[in-house]
Amino acid sequence: MYWYPATEDKLSQSVGLRLLNEVGLESTQVQILGREGNGYLRKKLKSWIDLAQRNRVVLITDLDRQRCPASLRQNWSEGIDFPETFLLRVAVREIESWLLADHDAIRSMIGRSGKLPDNPDLLPDPKQWLLSLALSAPRRIRIDLVQETTDSLKQGFGYSNHLCDFVEKRWVPIRASNRSESLRRSIRRIKEAYSP
Repeated sequence: MYWYPATEDKLSQSVGLRLLNEVGLESTQVQILGREGNGYLRKKLKSWIDLAQRNRVVLITDLDRQRCPASLRQNWSEGIDFPETFLLRVAVREIESWLLADHDAIRSMIGRSGKLPDNPDLLPDPKQWLLSLALSAPRRIRIDLVQETTDSLKQGFGYSNHLCDFVEKRWVPIRASNRSESLRRSIRRIKEAYSP
C-alpha cells in the first residue's frame, strides 16, 4: 500500500513528506501528487478519493479565508463521504503557521529579533508574519525569503527552496504541534492511519 501526499505547492509537499517520515514511512512507500494549487486539488478530489480506496491519500491544503476546517471540509465534500484512508488535513490559515509554531527552528534560521506568535493558527496571514520576521534575518536568508516592494512584502525568489530546506533540516513537527492545534490534529490523524 502506498501513501500519496497531495499538496498545493512545493513547500506544503515538503511539510507533508516530513510528517509522513515522522511516522516511519520510507520514501519508497510514498508517491507525490498535486503541487498545482488549491483549485487543482479540489478539482481532482474525486480522483484522490478513488485512489484512497486502495491506498492512503493525505491531502494538505491551506484554510485561507474559509471560516474553519469543518466548513472547508463540508464545502469540498459536497455530500461525499470520505473513506478512512483519505486524510484531508487543513493548515490554519496557511502552511507557514505550522512552520512558525516551531520557535526553536525559526530562531535558528532568522535569529533572535522579532516576536514569534504564541498560537500561529490565530494569525490572519501567517506568510506575511514570516516575511516580516525575515526582514531582520541575516542578509543571505533575508534575500531568499523576502522581496520588499513599495507597499508590501512579497516572497523572494528563493522562498520555497529555502523553506523546503528548513523543513527538511531544522523543523520538528512534534515540537511545532505544541503551538498549532491544526498541526497537532494532522499528526494524530496520520499516526492513526499508519499501520506498518
